[in-house]
Amino acid sequence: EPFVQEEDPAAKAAAEKKKHEQELARREEARRARALLATYTSTQDIESARSRALSPVKRQIESIEADITRLQKQINELKKKGGAQNQSVIESARSQMETQTSLLNYKKKEAEDINARYDDDKKRYIELTGGR
Repeated sequence: EPFVQEEDPAAKAAAEKKKHEQELARREEARRARALLATYTSTQDIESARSRALSPVKRQIESIEADITRLQKQINELKKKGGAQNQSVIESARSQMETQTSLLNYKKKEAEDINARYDDDKKRYIELTGGR
């Protein structure tokens, strides 16, 4: 009789697991597509939502930039006056400026992330609707 090799149970389990994971991923993608289509009726809706999401971040960025400008002006004025008593105020202003600069970078990254998310949504919406 010819030798009949039995199927490896571990390989069979791995294949079933992979198939199950693929099915879960397919279902999740379908759910996300339905949610996207239920959320937006046009690409203009996506742009409006992007604008609403970016609005508070843009205001925060403008405020932080104004604070940085004010602190830099304060430092420049204190440097002109000179004196040891102003040195601690200058150091404090520099510290505040570093904090504000870090916050500014964080907010700019937040704006980039928002734009990327809405770019992805818009691209996917166009794929799903055929550009309608």
